[in-house]
Amino acid sequence: MTGNNAVLPGTRALVIDDNAFSRRLLRTMLCQIGITEIIEASDGMTGLQAARVSTPDLIILDWIMPQMSGAETLHRLARQTRPSLPCPVLVTSTIACREAIVSAARFGAAGFIVKPFATPTLRARIERIMAEQVSQRATPSHRRRA
Repeated sequence: MTGNNAVLPGTRALVIDDNAFSRRLLRTMLCQIGITEIIEASDGMTGLQAARVSTPDLIILDWIMPQMSGAETLHRLARQTRPSLPCPVLVTSTIACREAIVSAARFGAAGFIVKPFATPTLRARIERIMAEQVSQRATPSHRRRA
């Protein structure tokens, strides 16, 4: 773990995953890296509702879920918060196929991480995503790349 966690304190995370064990594991990992305000949702619909009312700073979304997939959840999240997602979304999946990664990026995901992953890997990915978010907010919109 790095000693610099300036982008993590006070971060509110929403974890959307149908697997209770995965949610518990992510909660533990997030707490270890300094993110202690964590909301959990066990499916896409509950996740959409939680995103509306809890205003998370980061969403961690499982790509493969029954009923409403991660792709559909991400698509609906983007539609309900136009013109852009309300916060960075990190997609997780046990399947590392190019199609899923490209699709997640197309829907606006800030990152994709393949399960299983270690806490330092999760931390590095979140730090990068959150730093990019801070950088984008600091850059005037006319200077941002499309």
